[in-house]
Amino acid sequence: HNMSRVLCTAVGIGPGHGAAASGGIFRPGARFYSGHKDGTIRVWETDTWSCVLTLQAHQDGVTALVAWGATLVSGSLDCSVRLWDLSCSDFSEEEEARRSGRASRLCIKNILVQSEVASLMVADGVIVCGSKDRCVRVIDSVASR
Repeated sequence: HNMSRVLCTAVGIGPGHGAAASGGIFRPGARFYSGHKDGTIRVWETDTWSCVLTLQAHQDGVTALVAWGATLVSGSLDCSVRLWDLSCSDFSEEEEARRSGRASRLCIKNILVQSEVASLMVADGVIVCGSKDRCVRVIDSVASR
């Protein structure tokens, strides 16, 4: 299968871990996320290193990913930041929606920023975005869905 170039990665909690668990520590059962030049995000189960979900996440390359509990935050060259609810363990419905061209139900928020996203971080639940225009923006709270 054809996989576009990886632009960024993140490690997050897997299903069954508490929502408050830190996504920055690699644990058994964790998930690994990769952001790609074609605008997709791939979700990998680390027990088997199999790709369990491919999200058509953005219109351009995914340049930044950060996991915060069961929420994944993605940033892109399309000047948007999106929040994804990845708390479920079965992505079969989502994969079927992707194959049939339907929009993802996992995207819980879409935030437009004024420039291409270069980096992201979440500090105390607040999303901070670094952009190609050399600005740093505090753009939203992960908790305010």
